[in-house]
Amino acid sequence: MDLKSSDLNQHISSQFNEDLESLRTHVLKMAGMVERNLRDALIVLETMESGLLPSIEQAEHQINAFEVAVDREVISIIALRQPAASDLRVVMAISKIVRDLERMGDEAYKIGKLATDLAGDPPPAMALNLSVSLGRQVAELVKRAVDSFVRLDADQAREVGVEDRNIDADYESALRAVSTFMIEDPRAIGRLVKLLWIFRALERIGDHATNVSEQLIYAVRGKDVRHADVTESQIEDIVENRE
Repeated sequence: MDLKSSDLNQHISSQFNEDLESLRTHVLKMAGMVERNLRDALIVLETMESGLLPSIEQAEHQINAFEVAVDREVISIIALRQPAASDLRVVMAISKIVRDLERMGDEAYKIGKLATDLAGDPPPAMALNLSVSLGRQVAELVKRAVDSFVRLDADQAREVGVEDRNIDADYESALRAVSTFMIEDPRAIGRLVKLLWIFRALERIGDHATNVSEQLIYAVRGKDVRHADVTESQIEDIVENRE
């Protein structure tokens, strides 16, 4: 029995869909680990109890392993399935999402480590409360970004970018407040500097969550929303090497 071209295409399409579903499953597992690690890091920050750090560090290694595994899957899919333009767009978007998830994991571990360092000598309560509040906002943002990926919901993904701008504003406000605390109590400067690093890590996690949502929009709608101020002619000039 001869295999028709249409049958072959259908077979390849079926294999691609299976590969893509496997890829998506692994990304969801990785995202769940990132969410849990951020949650645990924030528990350390809020309670100043250092017992969770070993599990946070172990999970960070697992997150890194997931990134490597997914990268290999992406390469395999591209090489073996040679996906068409729209399918390739989805695969590449997932590859970039994984990179941002891994970086969120790095920042979550950093928060856990810094919070553990502060556990023996906590910063002023008002400054610590600001970091806890920002941490809760960022954790919710990450949850929304992951949910938008689970549901393939581009509209929800857009809301992530809007909320991240609010987090950026709160981050700037927190920096000003901590600077004031440093002036008022120079003895606390060392502890407050570590708290500033925590604020910075939280802000970066928010940025990476936004990147995830932007890649989801690209995968679902084929629209690149990363740099709204970039014109099509600028892109074409670069591609055609006219500049």
